[in-house]
Amino acid sequence: MPVTSIRNETPSRLTLKSIEGTEIVLAPLQEKEIDENSGFFFEDLEREGVLSQHREPPSRLSENLSAAVFVGGFWFVMIALGLSKSEPWLRIRPEVWPYAVWGTGLLALLIVVATIIIRGTNSFTLVVRWTMQAMVLMVILAIGLGMPAATIYFFGGGRQALNAGEPDLVFFGRLIQLAFIATASLLPVLLFFLFDRYQVSTLRSYLYANLFRLDRSVSNISEVDAKYGPQIREAFGSEHARGSLTPGTRWPVLVCSFVITIGWIVALAPVGADFKPLTPKDVLATLVPQPSTLVFGFLGVYFFSLRMIARRYARGDLKPKAYTHIIVRIFIVAVLSWVLEAVFTGNSPVKLLLAFLFGITPDEFFTWAREFSRGQVSERIIPEQTLPLTNLEGIDIYDLGRLESEGIVNIEALAHHEFIDLIIETRVPVPRLVDWVDQAILYLHLVGGSDDKARARLREYGIRTATDLLRTWDECKARNAGGTEFAAFKALLGDGNAPYRLEVIRDALIDDEWMKVILSWRRDESRVDIVKFAAPSSVDSLNKRADEELESNRYGRALNFLRQSLQKQDTAPTRRRIAKILATSPVVEQRDADGARENATRAFQLAPDDYTGLVELTEIYLALEDAAKATEMYNDALAVVNAWPSSRKKEKDEAKKQLESLGKQIDARPTGVAAVGA
Repeated sequence: MPVTSIRNETPSRLTLKSIEGTEIVLAPLQEKEIDENSGFFFEDLEREGVLSQHREPPSRLSENLSAAVFVGGFWFVMIALGLSKSEPWLRIRPEVWPYAVWGTGLLALLIVVATIIIRGTNSFTLVVRWTMQAMVLMVILAIGLGMPAATIYFFGGGRQALNAGEPDLVFFGRLIQLAFIATASLLPVLLFFLFDRYQVSTLRSYLYANLFRLDRSVSNISEVDAKYGPQIREAFGSEHARGSLTPGTRWPVLVCSFVITIGWIVALAPVGADFKPLTPKDVLATLVPQPSTLVFGFLGVYFFSLRMIARRYARGDLKPKAYTHIIVRIFIVAVLSWVLEAVFTGNSPVKLLLAFLFGITPDEFFTWAREFSRGQVSERIIPEQTLPLTNLEGIDIYDLGRLESEGIVNIEALAHHEFIDLIIETRVPVPRLVDWVDQAILYLHLVGGSDDKARARLREYGIRTATDLLRTWDECKARNAGGTEFAAFKALLGDGNAPYRLEVIRDALIDDEWMKVILSWRRDESRVDIVKFAAPSSVDSLNKRADEELESNRYGRALNFLRQSLQKQDTAPTRRRIAKILATSPVVEQRDADGARENATRAFQLAPDDYTGLVELTEIYLALEDAAKATEMYNDALAVVNAWPSSRKKEKDEAKKQLESLGKQIDARPTGVAAVGA
C-alpha cells in the first residue's frame, strides 16, 4: 500500500480535515506516515508552507549490491583466470600480464559497485565523500601505526629485536610501546570516523523548534530557511541530502593525527639501543613519560582534548573544527612549556605539575605569571584576563574550550556574539546558552562586571540574570507600586536617592541587543492552533482529484470532491458527473435517483445546447429508466446536430451515428417511447 510522509512545518498544532470529514492532528514539527489513498490533498498546503510531504521510493540498493558483488565477482574471477593464462594484449610483457588482468577486472568491479551506489542513493557527491573519507582514514591509520613503528624499527632497536630469532623482553617492551602509542594517537581521531550523524534529522527538528521559540517573526520552516538557511546548511548539510557524513574538509583531522602521534613519540621516546629489560617490571618503564615540561604540557592538552572530544561526540557536535582547536592548543602549550623551562631550573615536580595544568587550561598561565612575578616586574608586561567566561555560573573548562573555538574568549564577546549562529554551530543545549547570555548581559551592565558587591547583592535575592531583574522589577511594581517595598527594591544596590542605580541599569537592559530574543525564549508563548482543509482549492484541481478517485472506484470520495467543486463554481459538466455517479454507482447505498434527476435538470438548464452534455444526460436518464426524459434529451441533441452548418458535415455524420445507436437503446426499453428517427 503506497505510503507518504507528511510533516508539520509550523510551530503550531496543526489539524487537517479531509473532504470526507476525517481529521489528522500533527504536533509542532511532527512527521507522520499516512496512506496515499486517505483522501487528503496536501499540494496547496505545501505551497503555503504549512506542511511538506515526501515519498521515499522502495530501495533495492542492498539487493543490487549483493548481486553485483557475488554474481559479478564470480564472473570476474572466472574471466580473470581465463585471460591471465592467455596471450598478452597491447604489447604487455608476459610477466606483467596477470597483474594487469586482475587489476583491470577489480577496477571494473569497483566501478560497477560505485555506479549502483550512485543510482541507488541518487547522490554522486555522497559516493565521492565516502571515498575521500576512506582515503583520509587509511592515511590516518598509516600515520598512527607507521610513524611509531618506523621510529622503533630504525631508532629503538626494532631491527635487532626482529633479527634476534626468539622474541625476548626487548621485543615485548617495544611491542607494548607501539600498541600504546598507536592506540593513544588514533583514539581521538577515530572517534570522528565512528561519529555518525544518524540523528541529524532529530537535531535539525530540535533546532527548528528552538528557533521558533526564539524568533516570533517566523511562522514556518520556509521562513526559517529564508532567514537562517545558509548557516543551517553549513552546519547540518542539505536537508534532502542522503547519507550521514559530516560536510567539510578532513584536513584538520589528518593534521591532528600527525601532531598527536609526534607528541606521544616524544612523550614515551621509544628510541635507543640500550633498552634491555631484565624483568617484566622493567617493561612497564616503557610506558612512563619523559619528565619534561614539554611532555607534561602535551599530556595536559591530551587529557583535555580526549574529554572534550568525548563530550562533543555525545552531543553530536564532533566536527573537523574541533581538531583545529586541539592543534592550536598543542602548539600554544608547547610555547608556554618552554617559558616554564626558562623560569624553573632543574627537574622540579612543581614545574611538571604546572605544565600539565597549563595544558588543560592555558589561560591560567597568565594568572600564575602575574602572581609569581608580583613586585618583580611591571604588571603591564603580563596580559591580564578581562571578564573571563568562567565567572559565569555553569561554564566549565570544556564549555570554555567549545566557546573559544567559536572565537568567544570573554563575557563581552558572549553577550554580543551572533546568538543564532552560536546555537546552530555549537549544539550546546539552547536553554544553557540562553542562560549564559542572559547572565553575561547583566554582568556587563553591573559596571562591566567589576562591581562584585552589586552582583553578590542581587544574587542574595535570587537575581542572577538580566531577565530575572526585569521580571522581579515588574512583579514588585505590580504588587507595591509607589509603596515602601518598591522604593526599597529600587534602592537595593545601596542608593538612597534618585536616580536609582538599579532603575538606570534596568532601563539600559531593555535596549540591549539580544534582550528581545532572550525575553521571547523566557516567555515561551504558545502559538495559535492551525486548522486547514486538506482539499484542492481550485475547481480544476477538485475535478482532477475526482477523476483519480473514480479511476480507483472510490465513488463516495469522488462525489465529495465534485460537490466541493460546485460550491466554488456551478457548472454543467460537474452536475452531469454527479448525476451519473448517483444514477450508476455500483455501490447501491450511494445511488440516489432523485438527486441524479435534480443534478441532471440543473445541468440542462446551465447548458441546453451542449451536444455532448445532452448525450450524457440521455445516458443518465436511461440508467434511471426514465425513457420520457431520455427521449427528450435525445431529441434536443438531434436538433442541435441538425442545426450545425454544412461545413461540419463529417462531424455531423458521426454524431448522427452515435444518436442512432442511442435511439436504439431508448426503443429497447420496455416502457420506452419511440424516438424520433435520425
